[in-house]
Amino acid sequence: MEYVEGGELFEYVAQQHHLDEREAIYLFRQIIAALLYCHRIHIHHRDLKPENILLNLNTLEVKLVDFGMAALQPHGVLLTAPCGSPHYAAPEVITTKAYDGSKADVWSCGVTLFMMLTGYVPFNLPYDPHNKMSENKKLKALFHAICRAEYMLPSTLSLEAKDLITKVLVPKPEDRISIEQLWYHPLLHKYDHDFGLTESTIEASIGPRPIIENWERLTIRTIDREIFRNLRTLWHSEGEEVLVERLCSEE
Repeated sequence: MEYVEGGELFEYVAQQHHLDEREAIYLFRQIIAALLYCHRIHIHHRDLKPENILLNLNTLEVKLVDFGMAALQPHGVLLTAPCGSPHYAAPEVITTKAYDGSKADVWSCGVTLFMMLTGYVPFNLPYDPHNKMSENKKLKALFHAICRAEYMLPSTLSLEAKDLITKVLVPKPEDRISIEQLWYHPLLHKYDHDFGLTESTIEASIGPRPIIENWERLTIRTIDREIFRNLRTLWHSEGEEVLVERLCSEE
């Protein structure tokens, strides 16, 4: 496992209580660029949160980690497994509906951005100082707020930040902006000049599509079992025999 000095983004934000918008956007752009790369190859994180984002304090570079709940979502297929952390999970995920992993990741990005700018999450367990509510009742109240997108936007946020958050934290995924639309939102390019950025396209930020060259067909004996075991986490719905057959195919 790679060591990243600085630890979790969550700890970094907590130490400062919240980030100023310029710094938050510098980090958030990197998060979105990383997800765009993953989504382009049909991999969806499904557990995006500040605890799963590591920060190098010297370079302010971020890295997404903990892909244990990530899934491969082929074109035209929806995901079904409920997963992720309740405070950051999209409504369609916690209600166990079939969902688009890309739109679910977008919701988690919105919660993460909100937390970076304010120091707290928009959806939380109800206040219960005397501990009279059961944990199940608290979770139901949290899920109710998430599914209805019941939260308060601080007046201190900029107009651009308010606009983006309200377009991301939309209960119906079909009405929620896509990750590509999120990338081109004015907030993400508000400080391009300050960052010395002259090209704002997705392609310029994540590079060309990966190409596999000189592929040699595998056989059952040449498949690395350790690598295969790790890759299987992305193919939750396929049996081992099917995956082995595809890896050994001429296509």
